Amino acid sequence: MRRYAAIAAALAGAALVLSGCTSEGASDTAAEETAAAEAPAEEAPAAEAPAASDDCTYYWLAANITHPFYVEGKAGWNKAAEELGVKAELVGPLDPDVQQQVAFLEQIIAQPDQTCGLYMYAIDYNTVGPIMKKVREAGIPVINGNGDSEDKTIRDAFIGTDNVALGRAGSVLACDALGGKGTVGIVSFITAQNHQERVRGFEEGIKANCPDVKVLPVSPNDGTAEGAFTAANGLITSNPDVNLIWATDAGSPGVARAVEERDLVGKILVVGTDRTAEQIEAIKKGVVSATITQDTTTENYVGLYMLDWLRKGLQVPETVITKSVVIDANNVDTL
Repeated sequence: MRRYAAIAAALAGAALVLSGCTSEGASDTAAEETAAAEAPAEEAPAAEAPAASDDCTYYWLAANITHPFYVEGKAGWNKAAEELGVKAELVGPLDPDVQQQVAFLEQIIAQPDQTCGLYMYAIDYNTVGPIMKKVREAGIPVINGNGDSEDKTIRDAFIGTDNVALGRAGSVLACDALGGKGTVGIVSFITAQNHQERVRGFEEGIKANCPDVKVLPVSPNDGTAEGAFTAANGLITSNPDVNLIWATDAGSPGVARAVEERDLVGKILVVGTDRTAEQIEAIKKGVVSATITQDTTTENYVGLYMLDWLRKGLQVPETVITKSVVIDANNVDTL
């Protein structure tokens, strides 16, 4: 009973975070998403779960898994695993190799009794979606995290960021920093659907709120700081008039490094996404103006509880949106 109470408390906390998304930077549909999160999940019912062995494992399948971005998320994931008394692992390629994600999903399908549940950070849902559907058909609970799939039948639920809203929040920072005029570049892991959504929100926000700001074509990277550094260097070389660069993930330290090495600090502003030790230090140094953080600790903590709940045959919210917060020089020492 105490364990069920802990799960309920975790979800109640997430619902409060979701309700908080109606504040500045949240999506216009936050109220609808709140209602969806509070209602029992009816869409895409899961198949009957197989009789899992006592040593089955909950898997969080991601990519670039040694990236500092995962530090906070792993803290939440591991805390939930300890509280629940379950085995839970972060697995996946060390680079953005979607075929390695596919291979791991195929292993899960081959031995479904060894997997308690799947928590998915997909590189490309178009590629892994058909195999994720087979995972569900094998009776394994599936939750998408961080970014949702367009096809809702491949998962039981989603918990994470409203990525379009995150992009809009980035556009507000850019508009304010530039005073409504200038040229903006974007460095993005653009092959990932959640980053495409962030870019879309950013471009929509710029068009609506500061149409005199020119947005350059996206400079793609591979989701690593080194990739962001390379992409930013190419962007600056091709567009020496750029005034601000927005990184759609935790690659802003790589962008900042490119700006620093060219002695352009203050001339080119940098806005990031997510929170790592390197990003916080760059804000303190004044190289990065701000970063929009995702609450990955809550996301992954609650996400594991939700998987455990599904495995026990209980209902979970179909969609839970976590809150994003802006960190800049004004609050970097307190957040």
